[in-house]
Amino acid sequence: MDFQFARRLAATLGTNVLAFLITFVASVVIARSVGPEGRGVIALVGLFVLVVVSLSNLGLGYAAIYFFGSGSYPRNVVFGYVLKHIAFSCLLAWVMGGVVLQWLGPYVTPNVAREFLWLGMFVINAQLIYNFMSSSALGCHRIAAYNLASLIRAGVYLPLFFALALVLRSKIQAALLGDGLAQLGAGGFLLRDLARQSGAPSLARVRGYTRSAIVFGLPAVLSGILLLLQNRIGLWLTSRYLTLSDVGYLSVGLGLVERVLMVPATASNLLFPHVAAQNVLTSRAPQTVWLVRAVAGGLAGLCLGLGLLAGPLIRTLFGSQFEPAVRPFQILLVGAVFLALFQLMNSDLQGRRQSKPGAVVMMIALGVNCWLSWLLLGRYGMNGVAIASSASFIVSALLLVPAYLAASQTSLHSLVIGDGKETRLVRRLWRKALGRTG
Repeated sequence: MDFQFARRLAATLGTNVLAFLITFVASVVIARSVGPEGRGVIALVGLFVLVVVSLSNLGLGYAAIYFFGSGSYPRNVVFGYVLKHIAFSCLLAWVMGGVVLQWLGPYVTPNVAREFLWLGMFVINAQLIYNFMSSSALGCHRIAAYNLASLIRAGVYLPLFFALALVLRSKIQAALLGDGLAQLGAGGFLLRDLARQSGAPSLARVRGYTRSAIVFGLPAVLSGILLLLQNRIGLWLTSRYLTLSDVGYLSVGLGLVERVLMVPATASNLLFPHVAAQNVLTSRAPQTVWLVRAVAGGLAGLCLGLGLLAGPLIRTLFGSQFEPAVRPFQILLVGAVFLALFQLMNSDLQGRRQSKPGAVVMMIALGVNCWLSWLLLGRYGMNGVAIASSASFIVSALLLVPAYLAASQTSLHSLVIGDGKETRLVRRLWRKALGRTG
């Protein structure tokens, strides 16, 4: 196992645990403040934001990670193109968002007031800036700056919410505007750090750069969009056929599962540039194999414990008004482990410039999700939507395993069980940690 990667992973996990605790407290406070219907409105605006952000960046953020990490171009050249791509993506986002607001709002975000969607447009631009900057920091292996930006974003959100709630009439408006301002501040910090590391950005045109970025990024962003739809299509279907309160309950369960997936998501974010920097196409990356086994075991135990304690947990944190969120949360936990494994294997493949397998698998899994949701929604309501989502997570992981094994030249036995060398390495590290070896 790569010790430098392990140190970066440990530092990032520690930071993200702290950021998780801060944002989790914020989400509980805001949910209690706005109630189930208000939570449903925030979730639907968040869906609008995520879809427009995913479509408007054209995969250029993924390309920035790869080009910074692999050293394909000088850093100041990549930095210059990142700035140009931010401007282009923000302009494209205004066009896409304007179309939704003008003509598609009642279909995409039913029962959501126009004023909240306009605030969502601000959040979209702030999130694009933050996403591009955080991708650049990962590609440059600026892990300390990346971690500090995560803490800045998490730490200022709740104070901003309270301050804005005193000024604005609506707590929902305060939550949305506070989210955008927090991301803008964190993105500005990363921009300053990247400028120090890369020097003055080169705005000169480099022939073939944008084409290479789009060719690399589009399959990756397609996989990301489909993964986003996997997580969020249930919210949209619930808003179309059920109530805003049901959307709020389901969003609480989904939000808790996303918090549970924080650790594997962090590992996936670091794994992509790490594999890209190795410039390997068809050889084994041992850190991926180790992470898959560690995540599968650790996350399975965590999900089992959370499933057993789901009722008291949600009642204590969110209040009895959110008790209907218990069952969807328990159902989604079943598929969470498989979704984490998919993310790790897909990040490894993207680092090898193989983004298409993940996109194809996500298309199939999304089809399974939509079909099962259509079958189960009428009978089981939001619980049926949760069943469909969890089943699609399982399908996505199982279908990606053959592509990952072929690309990494790893056997199924090695992926699941490991080999003697890795077992001895873990034992040696454990003894050193306990101070038993010289």
